[in-house]
Amino acid sequence: MKLSRPAMINYLCKSNNWDTEMLKKIDFDAFGRYMKSLPTQRRTNVIKYIHNRQNTGRQKQKFLISKKTDTDNTVAWDTTKCPHGCGEVETEQHYLKCTSCPHHKNKRQHLMGLRNWMTKSLTLPPLQILLLRALTDWLHGRQSRTHDITETDTDHTLIKEALVEQELIGWNHFLKGRFSKKWAIIQNNCYSRLRQESEKIISAPYPHTLTENGEQRNT
Repeated sequence: MKLSRPAMINYLCKSNNWDTEMLKKIDFDAFGRYMKSLPTQRRTNVIKYIHNRQNTGRQKQKFLISKKTDTDNTVAWDTTKCPHGCGEVETEQHYLKCTSCPHHKNKRQHLMGLRNWMTKSLTLPPLQILLLRALTDWLHGRQSRTHDITETDTDHTLIKEALVEQELIGWNHFLKGRFSKKWAIIQNNCYSRLRQESEKIISAPYPHTLTENGEQRNT
């Protein structure tokens, strides 16, 4: 997914309070591959989500403001609030944090599902811990606790750089598929090490003593 059109670049910068240097840090190619894998209807829904075009209370709020609706019109303004009754304006990702949402209790289950997926994908263990911790903190509105990576952790320098970049991009954007490019570099390094270890195992001398012992037992 190449960002070559000036109009798109200007739109992304303006709508997300980014500059062009920030866009260079985001892995739009990976996001583009994901989008191509989706059926048309789901792709449309994802586009609405990432560009804040869902029918939320914030969208209704913008409409009321544009129409200069009287603030005394409580019926109209109440439509901007969370439908689950928490009293807050329903922003684009409000449902992910709202404690009144019926799915609030399932957050841990979804995070565990993400952890299981990362484990099956052989994601670098320190990366799994940091990403799950960062997302948990964001979902609960807490200060991120991601900066305790140690010098003994593999690729610790790159991980620190990726964390800083993702903080600048925003963890809310991480949930929209807008990742720092450094995450892919770290994981590709991990896969390279795993391949090298596998090649060492394959090329290791065959333990002939095992077959020799078997042959002696059968004589």
